[in-house]
Amino acid sequence: AFASRPAALDSAFAAAWYKLVTRDMGPHARCVGPWVPPPQPFQFPLPKPPPEPVDYAEVWAALHKGADPLLPAADAAALAYGCAASYRYTDNQGGCDGARIRFSPEVNFPANAGALEAIGKLRGVKKVFGAHLSW
Repeated sequence: AFASRPAALDSAFAAAWYKLVTRDMGPHARCVGPWVPPPQPFQFPLPKPPPEPVDYAEVWAALHKGADPLLPAADAAALAYGCAASYRYTDNQGGCDGARIRFSPEVNFPANAGALEAIGKLRGVKKVFGAHLSW
């Protein structure tokens, strides 16, 4: 297929090479130079922020309805620690930004034992506030 279309081979090879050499660099903003292509999905571009920020007092109230908080302080602290422990400085992956702790491999790290249960308790609050509240 590429034998009869050398331009297609050049394009596919360029895309694959770009991904290979930039995948672990993190966000697109770290790429410099006149020939940098637009952000690619593998560079995990962040979504645009919502037009209006969430009212954090309402979130706090939703987390503390009733006599017991939705997520006890010890569980919240463990979840925060797990998020921080899963952050990789080299490529800005993991951590609490985007809550990659919900997915493999971060969810399987020993430091994140019990994270899915804690996140499950927060799912209802996230559903109420939708896109205005990030993970």
